[in-house]
Order: sequence, then structure tokens, then C-alpha cells
Amino acid sequence: MADIDINTDSWRTHAGDTAGIGKTVEQGGSAYMAALDGNVFGVFTPLILPAYTAVSQIFAQRNTEFGQRVQKGAELLKNAANDFDRNEQTLQERFNSIGQQIGEH
Repeated sequence: MADIDINTDSWRTHAGDTAGIGKTVEQGGSAYMAALDGNVFGVFTPLILPAYTAVSQIFAQRNTEFGQRVQKGAELLKNAANDFDRNEQTLQERFNSIGQQIGEH
């Protein structure tokens, strides 16, 4: 039977990268509004800006939610790596204990 080598450090690395992406997405939801000035659409500003603002608020909310979900996924991946390592360590200790008990008899 072949051993399966699972590198949980790569899981943690990917989780860190993913968390950073999630933060960027979350922040991006509101950053675009900061660039608008009061007369962004010229003479059409009174007509377009209210609709644009309404759609922009929905966009910002969804970006924030999505960014938070991506960060949560990264946290879950990191937790999975930690759980895997803990379980593997516990099983190794149990096997070592059984091996010592068998060796004593």
C-alpha cells in the first residue's frame, strides 16, 4: 500500500492567499464611489446619478457579502488543515502506543 503525502502547509498558503483576495473584493465594493465627484455625468447627473447610486449600493453590498464569504472559505480551509494535522498526530500517537504494547508482550 502506498503512502499518501498530504501537504497541509499548502492548504494554509492557499487559505492566506484566498483571504487576501476576499478582503480586496470586500473593499472594492465601496472604493469606486469615492472617485465620483458631484457632477460626474455632467448635465445628465440629476437624471443618472440617483439610479446609478441605487445600483451601486446593491453592487457594494453584494461585493461586501461575497468578500466575506471568500474569507470564511479561507478560514474553513485553514481550519481543515489544522484539524487534519491534529487527527494525524493523534492517530500516530495511538499507533505508537499500540506498537509499544505489542512489543512489551
